[in-house]
Amino acid sequence: MDRAWQKARLVEEHLREIENRIRRRRELEKEKIAGGARRNEIAKTQRKVREAWHRYEKGWEDLLKCQTNDECISQDVFTADDIGFFLLSPLHSEGQTTKERLKGARLIWHPDRFRKFLARVVDTDKAAVEKGLNELAAREMAKTHSM
Repeated sequence: MDRAWQKARLVEEHLREIENRIRRRRELEKEKIAGGARRNEIAKTQRKVREAWHRYEKGWEDLLKCQTNDECISQDVFTADDIGFFLLSPLHSEGQTTKERLKGARLIWHPDRFRKFLARVVDTDKAAVEKGLNELAAREMAKTHSM
């Protein structure tokens, strides 16, 4: 009886080990699948930001070329979050600080420097971008002062 009991206990331990290995493999597979999905999502976001940056640069080139307001009409709506996500992305302008990026963007839209182009930009876009940049600058300034 003692020997049968020992065999049964060994079999049970062996089964538990097998079940634990199976459970660990399933968990690893789930993690692997989840990690792959995260990597794909990150890559997709990075690609979108890079594409948006190229569109942004192309937009400036196009603005220099357009002759009338009709050629320069935009349908985009900008928010501080949109502008911040775009301007402060680490996927472009490497080596520039947040402050440098914001200063550069604000200079581009400053009326004194941008006067010759302002007539070509849709008024709602001008106001929305200026408002978004100001909100973003205020947020970044608040972060700097709270540190």
